[in-house]
Amino acid sequence: MQNTQLPDFVTFLLQPSSYAPVPGNVNLVQTHISYVFIGDDLVFKFKKPVDFGFLDFTTLAKRKHFCGQELLLNRRLCPSIYLGMVALEKKGNSFRLLDADHADPEHVVEYGVKMKRMPEDRMMANVIKAGELTGEMLDGICDVLVPFYAKAEGGPHIQEFGRPEKVGVNIFENFEQTETFIGGPSLSRGQFDRIKSFSEKFLQQAELFAARIAWRTGSISLTASSSMNGSAIATWRAISPSWPWTLTITDWETCLNVLSPGSARNQAMGGYVRC
Repeated sequence: MQNTQLPDFVTFLLQPSSYAPVPGNVNLVQTHISYVFIGDDLVFKFKKPVDFGFLDFTTLAKRKHFCGQELLLNRRLCPSIYLGMVALEKKGNSFRLLDADHADPEHVVEYGVKMKRMPEDRMMANVIKAGELTGEMLDGICDVLVPFYAKAEGGPHIQEFGRPEKVGVNIFENFEQTETFIGGPSLSRGQFDRIKSFSEKFLQQAELFAARIAWRTGSISLTASSSMNGSAIATWRAISPSWPWTLTITDWETCLNVLSPGSARNQAMGGYVRC
């Protein structure tokens, strides 16, 4: 998109002088839902006024609300990255960027999220490309995520969103919204039909979804019946010292790739894999 086609506030935010402190350069990255302005040390993200069904940012009030939700959710794991909400005021033909708490609501035309810039060379995709990804890195991620998910809010209301009919809402909405792209450079009819058929079959596994919910609440004793070449290869048992459940898996590949003894992925089960 050429700068002449961008909204006025975007053109303003592309100017380094719009920020304090003033960065040496500002780069714009666009997604389907956001304008992202990348400076030397800071990043500012503004939501586009779009409605894709699964999200609706069409009003200023909604964009402000979801900026707040983004901060609330992401600060749980990245409190030092998500710095706060900013506002863009417009008086006459002049814009001004400032903290949302200090803005005059009557003159605010946009709200955004202010973030600390992270080093691009340490993003996962680039680490993988450089051949630097290690098992210790993955275990470190698990060490953060396991207690995070263990403490996540649960209960009947949350559990309802794990049922196939709830999960299917977003899945089938995606198919409705992408069907018009069939025949383009990225999606053939065959690809679309295969993906949709797989999703439909997966959602029919009601017992699997029910087991996952019960597993999360720590009230399940589950035996998996997977096998290789028609016969069970081995049985591994994950015994939790604190959760009242036992998991038996008879799929050798799963044992090797998911439940390696001593790994953080094993610890995610709440215990140690035993043969």
